Amino acid sequence: VENRDYRAMFARHSIDAVIIATSEWVRIEPVKAAVEAGVHILLEKPYANSWSSANKLNTILSRHEYIFDVCHVLRFSPRFNEARRQLSALDGGIRKPKYIHARRNSNASRVGRVMSKTNLCYWLLPHDLDLVSWFCESSVEAAFARTGGCDGNIQDYISVSLRLANG
Repeated sequence: VENRDYRAMFARHSIDAVIIATSEWVRIEPVKAAVEAGVHILLEKPYANSWSSANKLNTILSRHEYIFDVCHVLRFSPRFNEARRQLSALDGGIRKPKYIHARRNSNASRVGRVMSKTNLCYWLLPHDLDLVSWFCESSVEAAFARTGGCDGNIQDYISVSLRLANG
C-alpha cells in the first residue's frame, strides 16, 4: 500500500476482503475503514486490548454487513501442527490430557513494550485459550483465572483453569 494509507487503498482498488493484523492498540481505525469500504474482514487475535476498545469495535462492527471473523494464525504454524501431531500419537490421544501447561518466556523488552499498551489478559489469554481448544479438539465450557504479583513487574503471573466440553 502506498505510504501505508489503507483508506487510499480502499479508494483506489476493488477489494473483497482484508486481513487486519495491526497491533491491537491501533486496531479501531483500520476496522472502521474496512467496514466503511464494505469488505469482508479477518481480524488477527486478540480482538482488542481493553474492554473500552472491544466496545468501540462492537459498535463499529454492528453495522457491518459482510463476513467478519477473528483468527489466530499461529495455530497454522508448523511447530504447533507438529505439537498437535505428537500429542495425538500419545496413548489416549489429545482428547484426554490430564493437564496442559502453557508457559511463555518472552523477551523482556517485548513484554515491556506490549504491556505498556495492553493488559496481559488481552495479550496472551485469547491465543492460549484458542490453542488449548484446538489441541484438545474441544470448546471451552468454563474458565477460572487468578493473578498474582500484579505490581507491574514482568514476574507477574496469571493462572487459568479450563473445563473443556469433552471432559
